[in-house]
Amino acid sequence: MIYYLSLRHDIPCRDYWDYGILECLNMDGKEVRTLPVLDSGVVVLPARSHAGYEDKLNAQLSGIKNVVLFLMGDEEAQFDVDKIKHDSINIWVQNPHMGKHDAYHKIGTGYTPQSQIILPTIKPMNKRGVFFAGQITHQRREELQRVLEHYKNTMNGDVDFHPSAGFTQGLKPQEYYVGMVKAIVAPAPSGAVIPDSFRLFEALESMTIPIADQRCANGNVMEYWDWLFNDETPFHKVVDWDRLPTLFDQITAEYPSNLHRQSAWWLMWKRNFRNKVKDQLGLEQDKITVIIPTSVLPSHPSTAIIDQTINDIRTHLPTSEIILQVDGLRDEQTDRKVEYNEYKNTILWKCLHEWDNVLPVVFGTLHHQSGMLRETIDLVRSPLVLYVEGDAPLTPDREIDWDKCINFILDGKANTIRFHHENVIPVDHLPLIIGEVDGGFLKTIQWSQRPNLSTKMYYKEVVLPTLPKANFIEDTFHGVVQDDFNLYGMPGWNKHRLWIYHPDDGIQRSYTTDGRAGGKKYTSDDETWGL
Repeated sequence: MIYYLSLRHDIPCRDYWDYGILECLNMDGKEVRTLPVLDSGVVVLPARSHAGYEDKLNAQLSGIKNVVLFLMGDEEAQFDVDKIKHDSINIWVQNPHMGKHDAYHKIGTGYTPQSQIILPTIKPMNKRGVFFAGQITHQRREELQRVLEHYKNTMNGDVDFHPSAGFTQGLKPQEYYVGMVKAIVAPAPSGAVIPDSFRLFEALESMTIPIADQRCANGNVMEYWDWLFNDETPFHKVVDWDRLPTLFDQITAEYPSNLHRQSAWWLMWKRNFRNKVKDQLGLEQDKITVIIPTSVLPSHPSTAIIDQTINDIRTHLPTSEIILQVDGLRDEQTDRKVEYNEYKNTILWKCLHEWDNVLPVVFGTLHHQSGMLRETIDLVRSPLVLYVEGDAPLTPDREIDWDKCINFILDGKANTIRFHHENVIPVDHLPLIIGEVDGGFLKTIQWSQRPNLSTKMYYKEVVLPTLPKANFIEDTFHGVVQDDFNLYGMPGWNKHRLWIYHPDDGIQRSYTTDGRAGGKKYTSDDETWGL
């Protein structure tokens, strides 16, 4: 629960534009004038209007054992955060100042709540040019205005410029966000005090590449953005706005791979921000993380197949994090580059504005199933992994007793549970079955990369070390499991503890949407064979 606090009755508790970024925490909120007594909680304060209320805030916070405090909307840094004292507190400062707020968690201005209402209604479109709509109120924006006006007729007419006299006096919100979504580049000049502004974050949310200001409104230069994000940011920064045309040429030359990297980075930042706050609160994580690999298919740029897979997963696991591994192209598939880029554009947009808790990891080069899993396994925060190939969804209309499966693995009885793609075991597979059904599960030595639930550590310590650099997982690992059993018997099976989910009403719990459409399957050594 987030408690939106105001200690002044003339100041609202909530409904500030600066609060939009907190919506990605996906937590319920409550407006209060007095904080309740709690074991833990998130408290949000409009800090600018509460300068001088530091001692009163300390008294309010004393009733909460573990506090996550957000001090919001204080671009001038008037609130004295150093006066906040508590035995167990994590403090986040919005619009932080270098040298003053280095000891605290940092968060930028973020995007407005309005953006989260409007952007999902806008469909991704072909992008071009530069877009800026905003107030021209200080020297950095005046410098940008001169550059934009000078180059408006020399950049193929691709400068969409709408200066205004003051805050909210320009384009209507719908027009503003359509303009942002249509552009490749959005210059983000400094805010009134520090380089931070809504515009940079609105560009990130719009899948538009911002060019960030490295000067404050007064002209002082600072390495602000990497400090704010505590990371090497993927967007360009400028000291001199005269560089805009040159940067535009560089950006368009690398487009859209630079946009894909930026969007994946931004989604990762929001995911890490959300998880960091949850950890500070001591909240329990889901037991299962879903991993889905996706690569170029004949049906692309359509997202219908991956849409179906994600929707079917959500009927079973509505809150689990999904890590979407987006592979690069192999040499034989470069003729599909345009369609695949459009596919990536769409799924990144859906990760931002449609799908909940889906983290895309975009690979610039071919990594295949084994390479992508090796690169992403440490992103998994849960003890269990559900691996689902992009065109092999779970059956949405047949229940799975997830608690039973989770406990069966965490109790040490299984390392992996397979969800079968047929309703019975085929006759020619019966030699790979061991014994009879036991409590709704059936022992097997037949590994399949169709949906399977396993432990993260089993994949990391047993599966991955056996795999080649870039190949299908099943093509190697099915032989490893069978060889261990054939060589060592039940001790060999105990190394893997592989089972099939086998309830009484039939065992089919997955199916195929045939992503390759009957086409050929490529291996790591460039040989192909028909399915």
